[in-house]
Amino acid sequence: MLDGAANGLLLGLGDPYTFYYTPEEYAELWEEDEGEYAGVGIQISTSYLTGLCTISRVFDNGPAREAGVHKGDILYKVEDLYVNSSTINDAVDIMRGTPGTPVHVVFLRGTDEIEFDLVRAQITVNRIESGMLTDDIGYIFLYEFAGDCAVEFKAAVDKLVKQGAKGLIIDLRDNPGGWVDDAVRVADMFMDKG
Repeated sequence: MLDGAANGLLLGLGDPYTFYYTPEEYAELWEEDEGEYAGVGIQISTSYLTGLCTISRVFDNGPAREAGVHKGDILYKVEDLYVNSSTINDAVDIMRGTPGTPVHVVFLRGTDEIEFDLVRAQITVNRIESGMLTDDIGYIFLYEFAGDCAVEFKAAVDKLVKQGAKGLIIDLRDNPGGWVDDAVRVADMFMDKG
């Protein structure tokens, strides 16, 4: 009852980014931050205005990528659970599990329903991709501010500078945010003290 009361109290704030976590949910949150979990290999962006849960990223070498799930697909149903912004955490819990076990997932692509039986696998989340766009312009795609992204980001910058980068494009499209401390560590690489 106390967990439900705390949840309701925070829900009453009307802030879609304020949550109450039970000890078990909090442990799962940190597990996600480690960047490894057993699941289907998708990142989901949830709109609390429309209730839609849109695939914002499909991880390389994961079951969803291999099956043909696309960025932009709408997560519609997991097993018997219809997915919306209120049920997304339950849907994620269902999709996670023991590697090698199947989970039935339905996506919407336009007006078409697309069904997959995805086999859960161990997923390693890469938070950064980088490379040279031209001889002197480097590119870093930063997917989220979590895990060891600041360390990975600095390593990517150093590598690009060694390859001759004189300018840098930092791509934050579809970045859902994350931990403020990680965002500050990345910003500190480019800003003066204070």
